[in-house]
Amino acid sequence: MAESVLAAFKRFDQDGNGSISREELAAVLKELNPDFEDATLHQLFSSADASGDGQLQLEEFIAWIFAEDQQLSFPGAPSFGFTYVISNAPRAELNGEYVQQDQQYGHRPVFYCAGTGKYLFYHAPHRQWQIYAKPSTRAIARLKTQRSPQMALGANWEVRQQTGTEATYVEVPEMSCTVVPPPTSIEEMIEKAPQHIYVQAEDSRIHGGFSKNDQPWHDRPTWFNKVDKTFLLYDKDKVCWKICTAPQDATAILAVSRSSEVWSPELTTWEGPVLQAIDLNSPVAQEILEKQKAEGKEENTWNKGGEDEPGFIDPDFPPSDESLGENYRQDVPKEWVRAIYLRGHQEQPVLFEDMEPANVCQGGCGDCWLIAAIAAVAEFPSFIKDHLFSGKELSQEGKYEIRLYNWWAGEFQTITVDDRIPCKQRKGLEPKPYPLFAQVPDREVYVPILEKAFAKFHGSYKALGGGAQSLAFLAMTGETRFLPWRRKYFNPKWSIGSEGVLVRKDCSTSAETLGRLGKTAGVEELDRDGDQIKYKKMWGDGPKEGWFSLYLQGEITAKCFEDSSDEQWVCRPQKWDTSKLPFNYQTSAEIEIQDNDAMWSKIREYDDANYLMGANLWSNRYRKDGLVSGHAYSIIHAVEIEGLQLVCCRNPWGRVEWNGPWSDGSAEWTRHPAVAEALQVSEKQDGLFWMDWQTFSQIFLDIGVCPKSMPSKRADFDVNHFGGAA
Repeated sequence: MAESVLAAFKRFDQDGNGSISREELAAVLKELNPDFEDATLHQLFSSADASGDGQLQLEEFIAWIFAEDQQLSFPGAPSFGFTYVISNAPRAELNGEYVQQDQQYGHRPVFYCAGTGKYLFYHAPHRQWQIYAKPSTRAIARLKTQRSPQMALGANWEVRQQTGTEATYVEVPEMSCTVVPPPTSIEEMIEKAPQHIYVQAEDSRIHGGFSKNDQPWHDRPTWFNKVDKTFLLYDKDKVCWKICTAPQDATAILAVSRSSEVWSPELTTWEGPVLQAIDLNSPVAQEILEKQKAEGKEENTWNKGGEDEPGFIDPDFPPSDESLGENYRQDVPKEWVRAIYLRGHQEQPVLFEDMEPANVCQGGCGDCWLIAAIAAVAEFPSFIKDHLFSGKELSQEGKYEIRLYNWWAGEFQTITVDDRIPCKQRKGLEPKPYPLFAQVPDREVYVPILEKAFAKFHGSYKALGGGAQSLAFLAMTGETRFLPWRRKYFNPKWSIGSEGVLVRKDCSTSAETLGRLGKTAGVEELDRDGDQIKYKKMWGDGPKEGWFSLYLQGEITAKCFEDSSDEQWVCRPQKWDTSKLPFNYQTSAEIEIQDNDAMWSKIREYDDANYLMGANLWSNRYRKDGLVSGHAYSIIHAVEIEGLQLVCCRNPWGRVEWNGPWSDGSAEWTRHPAVAEALQVSEKQDGLFWMDWQTFSQIFLDIGVCPKSMPSKRADFDVNHFGGAA
């Protein structure tokens, strides 16, 4: 047996270097089966390559050959527990344990450090490993090697250093990457697991501190929140971590993590209302716990940063209920915390760092119009730094001056605010404050400070609950012109493709089948759920009504056709009248009309011109496609690649994304791996998502454009600040 395995290994290892490359594996498999698909090959190779070095070593090959679980979609799938330890980095947020996730990037596993919120991943075009806040083209640190990071020969880690406006990478020979095995027994897991875990979430039933129990559950440690009487434990059947009110009650689940086999909940990423789970064994957390213990208090009174805290207090917009707005959610306990305490885990806050739209997240005051606009402007970070903020560094005094356009006065004015941010009242083991409104997902605090300037400008935070992106664009840029494109609601009509399509009774892929729609059958769309279309037949063969999948294995099954009137996008240009009240504007007598194809060309032109764009979803219907009715979105980018027309959008919540075609992890990206690589698609829940233009234009019938040409190209700062073309 050993001889036959070795012979098989040598057959794959065609160059005889002692390992199997992706190309060598492909050559043999396609020799055996010419129809073997590249997407399947990528999935198989990446899953068998447990070390992530881009080569199959003999031990990985053996694990693949002798895989015990034959029901997996590919042999040799690793459990998610492989861990790298980065140490001796000059920036503290780079050091820590990076645990393998149920996620891939560059056809290799992604590793996540829960202690710092950073990712370690392989960037295939640059042929290097990178560390950053999410898998993307950007890097805080990089290691130029195609091998696994612990096996890099002749290559040193390089860490980005900022000097003035210039960013360079400096070699750090002492920085290292090593491998540590995960604990293998439940006793070892309990011993190594954090004593306390802090869960950060918007839902108060989930948000709070959990302490470790002695009793395991499903072969994993467990934690309990004695304030809210909730459990944090592993669900072996669902292959995820969960927060619940009763371990055995399936209806008592409050939140779940992503699919993962990791042994502790802070080592994976979470879905829905949970933003992160954090190990409280850090020095900062221990300081809090020791202070609480010494004072004999359950409540955390650490660094509240309110009126008793030294620093500037704005007398015109003080940290009080008056600034929040009349009767603003009196049921929510609040505290005012200085921005210098709104730090990330084990990190000190900064005013600006690696600015990007993904770090602009909405809170609870209903100002999606404002946050979506800030996210769009954040595509051009130099504009926010150079044109809005008078200072570039965190103010220890707590005083900030922000330049906004006053539409009443018709001129730019300076708005002065303090840095006291309204937060939820902390309880139990919570180590850091959680802002009520704009969030601090990393450690940059410019967004809540900019939001506070808008709140002062409007009179209160409550007054931000409802507005127009055009007003936010006007205030930040001074551009009084606005282009509102609108399209009337319609029911798309579809012509079925040459292969026909299976019809089901409802939108579930496991529902009863009713037959097939034949080639060129014509149907009218009545409803949709992601890529599932409910229809009424107009002509052709097949059932009169039912549901069919618009996409099958990443390929579209029907072509949309419309009446000429349905294709029309109409724009009546507007100009804000700054001599009157803020919502008054002058409407142009000229009307521009475009069909859907021409409108796509317009969107591309606006993108190339660096215009700011947003989209509103005014529908009042309940949606199951991940989009939110009555909500404002940013349009980040519009690209045409390999014959595809794709739009990148962002939900200002920083989560809750489109789940239809071209959404994170969908089959379309697997079907088009070169497109996924070119667009640097990430599956992180950051609010960013892609849609094809056809689908986008059928759902978003209201697009707003601020025709202000921003001073730098989108994503240019990736290269200047992050060495993107290294």
